[in-house]
Amino acid sequence: MDQIVAGGLTQKMIDALKKEHGPLTLVSLLINGVKEHWWFKNPDMNAMSASAASSSSSSMFDGMKVIFENCLVKGDATAVDDVNKYSSIAPRLNDLVEIHDSEVKNF
Repeated sequence: MDQIVAGGLTQKMIDALKKEHGPLTLVSLLINGVKEHWWFKNPDMNAMSASAASSSSSSMFDGMKVIFENCLVKGDATAVDDVNKYSSIAPRLNDLVEIHDSEVKNF
C-alpha cells in the first residue's frame, strides 16, 4: 500500500497530478483539529487575464476567486464560498506565481 506523503496524497498521486498540471502548490489548513488540503497548479495567462479583468471591474477579492477556481486541481472547491476557509487560503494564492528578480535600466 502506498504511503501518504503530503496533503492526503501518495507520491504516485502527486506525480500524476504534476504530470497533468505541472508544478503544484499545497495549501493546508487546520480546522477544528482536522487538516484540510487544497492542491493548486500555477495559473496560465488566461487565468491571470480573467483575474485582472475581474479585479478591475469589481474587487481584488473577486480576482483571487478566479485564480482559486482556475488553479484548484484537488481539494474542496466549495471552500471558495466559506469566508473562514477562503480568507485563509486566498493570501497563499499569490505564491502560485513565481516572481523573479529583475533589473530595469532607463537610457
